[in-house]
Amino acid sequence: MRPESELILVASPQATLEVNGTTQFDNAVTFASAQTFPGTGTITGVTASAGLFGGGTTGNVSLSIPAAGVSNVMLANPGLSVNAGAGLTGGGSVSLGGSTTVALATNTCAAGSAVTAHPFTCSPFAGLGANTFMGNQAMPNLTVTGNIATGGLNSTTSVPGPAVQAYNTSSYGVFASSTNSYGIYGISTNFVGISGGTSSTSATAAAGIFNNGAAGNAGNILLGQSAGVTKFSVDGKGDIAASGSVTIGGGTPILEHLSQAFTVSVPSVSPNNCASLTPITFTGASDGYTIALGVPNALVAGTTGDFLQYFAWVSTANTVTIRVCNPHGASASNPVSGTIRVDIWKH
Repeated sequence: MRPESELILVASPQATLEVNGTTQFDNAVTFASAQTFPGTGTITGVTASAGLFGGGTTGNVSLSIPAAGVSNVMLANPGLSVNAGAGLTGGGSVSLGGSTTVALATNTCAAGSAVTAHPFTCSPFAGLGANTFMGNQAMPNLTVTGNIATGGLNSTTSVPGPAVQAYNTSSYGVFASSTNSYGIYGISTNFVGISGGTSSTSATAAAGIFNNGAAGNAGNILLGQSAGVTKFSVDGKGDIAASGSVTIGGGTPILEHLSQAFTVSVPSVSPNNCASLTPITFTGASDGYTIALGVPNALVAGTTGDFLQYFAWVSTANTVTIRVCNPHGASASNPVSGTIRVDIWKH
């Protein structure tokens, strides 16, 4: 039987000591410094190069990047470029971790103008002469000496005092004109919406002048409204209409005035007698209204020396009756026809 381990000596060995099978060493075995061991690799140590930390020659080793261990020169792209766009200046190449400055470019607007939008839209700024303002302008407490020509002036204030105030010693204080809307529009929550005054004695001057330039006297010159509802108006012909009463010279208010002309036929009326004419329809007439008659001379004269008298009253709603009398005639009056105007007042 062959032993589990044996020592064989050969005449020309391939190695100084060759062991076939297992070997047990009871003491340490020392190998040459250059000794290699097949099947277990050839790494004898790990050395950390630039930018790394760690390494070693025994056991498990590790590598890491220490703080500030990698410099820009070690990188493939150690920097970047910052390009200044329109209206800017500065920038350029900058290393990672470095800085650069970008600023507004100078001298980009001509004299008399300023930057109004970016990138650098230049617009003329207001000078000391005549100026044209485009778009809406906010001008708190604006005071102007001279004339203002504007397509629309809108002034709002919440403090005591007028929103717009203008004075002129020789012409209009405020002149405004519009082809399709308000010439002047004013509103106040606790005082006068629009106030005008003058000290002139000229026949063509007034505290307020309202002119409608529409052809053919069309449209209105003045509208008086309450809560947006028209209460009185003056149209282009000068006609006045009012929904309320009219007081003249401090007298009794007149609520309504109606007037119509009617053609009537007056019969023959004998002396000391009266006759009622055919009742006439008068829309709006009501019992007790004041009535005045406009009787032409041809209907007053009867026969020679006779004079007829007329009076009228509202006999029923929307109906007026006219009565003619011959109180002093010596003979019957002649029949006659003509036109009588009837005026009615409601107080």
